[in-house]
Amino acid sequence: RRSSDLTVLSLAGILLYISFRYQLSFAVGAVVATIHDLLVTMAFLAFFQYDITLNVIAAILTVTGYSTNDTIVIFDRIRENFRGMRTADPITVMNISLNQTLSRTINTHVVTMLSVLSLYFLGGQLIHGFATAFILGIIVGTYSSIYVASASVLALGAAGIVMKEQAGEMLIKAIRRVHEGEVWVNHTTTALVLRE
Repeated sequence: RRSSDLTVLSLAGILLYISFRYQLSFAVGAVVATIHDLLVTMAFLAFFQYDITLNVIAAILTVTGYSTNDTIVIFDRIRENFRGMRTADPITVMNISLNQTLSRTINTHVVTMLSVLSLYFLGGQLIHGFATAFILGIIVGTYSSIYVASASVLALGAAGIVMKEQAGEMLIKAIRRVHEGEVWVNHTTTALVLRE
């Protein structure tokens, strides 16, 4: 009971941190991916009737942090690319960002998997549950960081970053064009019209 309360509390903390650092759609995407990781890992453990010991709970919480870290690395690249590719559509920016971080993601997960596999095979029965949950969490966390989190952000409107940042710039450009006489303001429709 207490571990589930702490897990919910950690998810709320993740939501607050990422919404503060990025925006709400990114925070929701990260939390959706983390909940996905937890549910799939718990379903696997329940299906194969693993005992939920303190070691397994520690592995599940480790998977939460591990997956969130990977998701934040991907989100950071997406945010950078949204700033750099202002004219590209959000799907293109997401694809480029995921391709740029894919080798890092795979390399990190392979090295971590090798370490956890050594724990699984050489660690003994006491750490077997931890290693099993962590192995599954690495696999699930890899594809959820790439597919679930990014797709959730895209579905929730990742273009909001572009829109917020571009709105101010577009307003400044429009004011400059009016000032330079390239356009005039139609006050009845509040539209900018090019001078002929």
